Amino acid sequence: MWFMLIKGILAGGFYSFSCMSTAVIISKITKEHESPTFALTAGFAHSLVQMIFGAIAIFILHLSLHYLRVDYRNFALIGAIILFILAVTFYRTKPIFTPPETLPENPKSMFAHLFAYSLSFPIRILGFFAFFGAMGLHKKGTPLLYDTFPILGVLIGSCIFWVILITSVKKSHHFYYEKLTESFARICAITFVVFSLIGLTQVYFTGY
Repeated sequence: MWFMLIKGILAGGFYSFSCMSTAVIISKITKEHESPTFALTAGFAHSLVQMIFGAIAIFILHLSLHYLRVDYRNFALIGAIILFILAVTFYRTKPIFTPPETLPENPKSMFAHLFAYSLSFPIRILGFFAFFGAMGLHKKGTPLLYDTFPILGVLIGSCIFWVILITSVKKSHHFYYEKLTESFARICAITFVVFSLIGLTQVYFTGY
């Protein structure tokens, strides 16, 4: 079960690199407010949504593998393909996001704003599905109760990611949003390729 927690932390942490528009917003919050409370609140709001999306993806996997009797290697292959497509997309497009001019002025409003904003990207459920499928989350037929560990891991991994980002932005004297998104796009491409290869090992290097 601890291994499942680690898988959740990896998925929550590394998949947060793909949330570049959110990273730009939280970086702006970090720079505009002396206290890190605003940025940490925003990061936690996003992490909660990531946990919800991760839970939905895990539930779909659990339902398919335990009740529809789909072999987990099929999902490992699908996950590997999805991650590879995402890697190519991020490497070729290198999207640039600019932060909004105005943001809420108190932590509660900031939390509500980032929570609603993060919910507007349900497509990220597909990313979590790909991550967990590629990592063979349910290949040992684990019960539904154990799914709480990777779900909690997503929350922990995402929170760790935002704490690191906020700390780095705070210490940075010369910060550019273009550099941030460009770096994130490259890290996303590399990360998704690595996890795609992990998914392929589930298919070709483990026996049926």
